[in-house]
Amino acid sequence: MDTVACSKKISFSSFDLKVLGVIFMTFDHICYFLSGILPVPFWFSIIGRIAAPLFLFTACNGFEHTRSRKKYLLRLYLCMVIMSVVNIAENIFLPHPTGAVAMGNIFSTLTYLIFFLICIEAVRCKSKKKKALGILGMMLPFLLQFAYLFLVNLLIMQNKTELLMAVNRFILIFAPLPMSIEGGVIFLVLGIGIFLTKNNKVLFSCFFIGISLFFLAAALLSGSTGKQLLTDQCQWTMILALPLLLKYNGEKGRGMKQFFYLYYPLHMLALLLLAREIA
Repeated sequence: MDTVACSKKISFSSFDLKVLGVIFMTFDHICYFLSGILPVPFWFSIIGRIAAPLFLFTACNGFEHTRSRKKYLLRLYLCMVIMSVVNIAENIFLPHPTGAVAMGNIFSTLTYLIFFLICIEAVRCKSKKKKALGILGMMLPFLLQFAYLFLVNLLIMQNKTELLMAVNRFILIFAPLPMSIEGGVIFLVLGIGIFLTKNNKVLFSCFFIGISLFFLAAALLSGSTGKQLLTDQCQWTMILALPLLLKYNGEKGRGMKQFFYLYYPLHMLALLLLAREIA
């Protein structure tokens, strides 16, 4: 009886979920930066798949409870830009000994998520003007994606490689497109779905399991072997995050947002330096 009572009391605040996300993310990045240098267990990558859903979930909570959604969006955008610059600098001045590319930037995904949630809230308004702006806002990134593809093809045909590189670098730093954010469009769909369903545990669970099965089906259809399903095609194992998310207690918990913003680039820099040191 005591064990049952104790298990029922287990719950997580938004802060707790962020801490868990940071821990799982660190396992994932240890695998990414140190594999091929140290014998990193394959299950480090599986644990890492739990992180992104936790960050998307807590970002939705942040959107609902922040005092200023515009400032929240701006803060994430600035972090995204800084992280992009850090990645470029690391790849130029601190290349990974095995050729791994520093490219992780979950801030890009979170920035897009909050932008789309602002648009969704606008569409929900009674004002026709806000509805129109919300719809236009959600269409804009994908229109820019098509415009970018057209421009790339044009520059390639005209053999303007230097200009193409400059455009790509600008896009990478200041305006990543939906297809190039971490996790791609599917992570954006996951975040929006979390926001729309998280107050209904049954609907939320069905949606989350559905997205996890989508990743599994995509891996199987691509011809992945059983081993690959547990290594480089293991995104479907994010389903392990579901029990943690269902234990969310609705509370914010502690703050420490500066820690989370700083830890992300600093721990990846530390792992990159460690890889260079021991290689």
